Amino acid sequence: MAGYAYMHLVTIGDVNMDGTVYFAKYLEWFGRAREAMVAEHVSLAALRQDNVFLVTKSAMIAYKHELSLYDRVRILVSIGSLRPASAALFFRVLDSQSGEIRTIAKQSVCFADRQRKPIRVPDTFRCLPELYKEEAEKEFNTALRESMGMGFL
Repeated sequence: MAGYAYMHLVTIGDVNMDGTVYFAKYLEWFGRAREAMVAEHVSLAALRQDNVFLVTKSAMIAYKHELSLYDRVRILVSIGSLRPASAALFFRVLDSQSGEIRTIAKQSVCFADRQRKPIRVPDTFRCLPELYKEEAEKEFNTALRESMGMGFL
């Protein structure tokens, strides 16, 4: 599977009283993985100079298997479609030992200026699809249907 890899150890702050990962923590992890990918491959100085902000428009998560305290996971971030002012990002949370997919997610992000008005995707970000582009939409939709138990989507 292609994508920017971000490693994470599930800690006590990530779990609920049952010892499984609290759902909101996934969004936090995806934000960290996304920011790490951007920091490694995009000129942060150029983004700051242009006052570019990355804003999450929507997020959907399909849970396949729960995670527990001290699980080690690899989060793969891949870019889907790029539009003039936005991009689709896909996340796969894999067990770092077995490689089993535990969770799949999709985020729609847009680029904005200081006034939070949409702007064109910066050229410094356009290099990422060449590094990480993968057709993940179909896989995500299948996982979402399975997690919802709805075969009609």
